[in-house]
Amino acid sequence: MALVEGSVRVSNSAKDSSGQTGELLLQPGQSYTWNRKSGEAHVAGFDEKSLLAWLDGRMVFKSTPLSTVARSIERRFGIEVYMENADIGNAMLTANFEKESLEDILQLISIATGLHYAYIREPGHPERVVISRE
Repeated sequence: MALVEGSVRVSNSAKDSSGQTGELLLQPGQSYTWNRKSGEAHVAGFDEKSLLAWLDGRMVFKSTPLSTVARSIERRFGIEVYMENADIGNAMLTANFEKESLEDILQLISIATGLHYAYIREPGHPERVVISRE
């Protein structure tokens, strides 16, 4: 949860990052995460412009793994994006896309990372993009 305005009181029995339990009062500019497995809660700051960019149709990435960028591209353009191998998904990207087409975004990623992309079209299957080293 990320708070932009107002305040929110969060109450739980989970321990936060300082080992405390009970209530937390979130202020604007703070985010709250809770790990279901460990039961640990964490409060941190966030970049409001980056987090809310999607509301304006923008995609903003700051040192973001390419695997995360690919998920955003999938949601925006409705096309599956695959990495040739998991290592490629670890490449970091800093970029701000506003009204660029899918092709423009893929070209810019290719220039920024040195990676290549290809459209895969197979009968009976939806079109997809594969990102590779060659």
